[in-house]
Amino acid sequence: MSNVKKYFIWIAILLLAGLLRFYKLGELPSGLTWDEAAIAYNGYSIVKVHRDEWLQLMPISFKSFGDFKAPLAIYINGAVTYLLGITTWSIRLPFALLGVMAVLGMMLMVEQIYLLDKKRQKTRLNFKTAGIISGVLLALSPWHILFSRVGFESGLALALLIWGVFFLLKWQQSSKYKILWLLLSASLLTSTLYAYHSAKVAMPLLVMSVMWWFYKKQILKNRYTLVFFLSMLILSYPVLYDSFAGEGLTRAGVTIFAQTGYTLQTFKTFISNTSSHLSPGFLIKGVADSLRHSTGRWGVLLPTSFILWVLGVWQVIQSYIFETKENKDKTKLSVYLALSFTIFGLLPAIIGQEVPHPNRALLALPGFILFILLGIEHVEVILGNYQKKIKLLIYSLLILLYGTSFVAFAGYYLNSYGQKTSQEFIAGYLETAELAWQYLEGKDDYPPVDQVVMTSQYGQPYIYVLLAGEINPISYHAGALVQFLFLDEVTTGDLSRDNALIIAKPGTFGLQAARATQVIYDDYGREQFWLFVTEKEVDY
Repeated sequence: MSNVKKYFIWIAILLLAGLLRFYKLGELPSGLTWDEAAIAYNGYSIVKVHRDEWLQLMPISFKSFGDFKAPLAIYINGAVTYLLGITTWSIRLPFALLGVMAVLGMMLMVEQIYLLDKKRQKTRLNFKTAGIISGVLLALSPWHILFSRVGFESGLALALLIWGVFFLLKWQQSSKYKILWLLLSASLLTSTLYAYHSAKVAMPLLVMSVMWWFYKKQILKNRYTLVFFLSMLILSYPVLYDSFAGEGLTRAGVTIFAQTGYTLQTFKTFISNTSSHLSPGFLIKGVADSLRHSTGRWGVLLPTSFILWVLGVWQVIQSYIFETKENKDKTKLSVYLALSFTIFGLLPAIIGQEVPHPNRALLALPGFILFILLGIEHVEVILGNYQKKIKLLIYSLLILLYGTSFVAFAGYYLNSYGQKTSQEFIAGYLETAELAWQYLEGKDDYPPVDQVVMTSQYGQPYIYVLLAGEINPISYHAGALVQFLFLDEVTTGDLSRDNALIIAKPGTFGLQAARATQVIYDDYGREQFWLFVTEKEVDY
């Protein structure tokens, strides 16, 4: 395959990846989660006054709702929304862009893996073919599409991790600019620590495993290695300091070790959690902790991908059981990284208390794709003695099955997923908060009110109000929301308040939609909020 043809195919894959990640980005999923709103607001606050919502100056960990979010997504989001304005589309834009960049990085990384393998032993997949297949698999991955279209930090960390490993392999493969590739790798890999908490577990273990493979193959250069690790140590100092002297390790409280310590029960839980993340129910059907993290019907792998993944896993197991020690010592980098990405990528989700958890496990996706490539190699072995026509027929059938299952997933995502998750993503929350400000300020012919009483039944209403009103945190703590009252539940008694806007959840006891001044619907015609404007008491 010529380079021109390869690059033409790459461009087509990237355009497809972009289409799948940008189509109706601001509308599907419908709504904006608390976490997306918090990332956007804290990013806005950093740009405006260099402080987060709790007035911390340029923090490394953002307290937010007490979950101490990683900083990178927030800083990036602040820059993007500052330039483009605060909308659901602009909030999700950097995550979609990084999703497409991850596809490009995956193709480059897999090419490097197969080039390094080719130097040492025969590979059944050409490095260009392997790169293209990996790009298609990531571009069409339901798992990756899901997390590229929402403001979750896991997709950002995955893109940085893939590019970081690519430059680390490029350092070994290339004879020129070695120090440049090494420094780029150190920078990108370290940045994952600032992108997502799961990377604090997965990335160091993955890097150490790659370096161990280099060492075993006697291709590790000491002076370059020292530069690499020294660079990573310097760049990671702020997050390391925050972890041990600040709040950076707060999220460790959600692990199974924090719950039960290092006991036999913890070990049993670890095994059970591992099984959950490798089960067909999780991998094919999408059984997960929340519809924000899963489509509820389609899992992290399409059925055809799952079959090839099983074949790839079996090939590795078979080789370790039956091959001689000499052959085991010749372990291909593709096999080694398939295992490393999968094990270390899944680990943060496995040690969590909520399982299975696709969001925390996303860093394992390159490992699954590498196993699928090994499965394709295994198919090549099985079909080795068959005629070309039979091979072509079988591969055509596999492609047809894969394409059919993806079309089914895409149809479900476009037509059903948004409708099923409008409550999960709290459709209409940001729009309702914007309306609250219009009523308070009497804008656009809305009658001015003296107070807004808003239900907290959907959770964290204040963050949407701050975001919609573009209230900087200094003003917030000085009393900018003094006219807002957030209640656990609005009641009929609140309708007696003088000249107030009452925002209630539909179905609230004693309230009737027929008496509402305005009803906010989701994109599927379902009621999300009831708005009541009370009368102003007249003084005689």
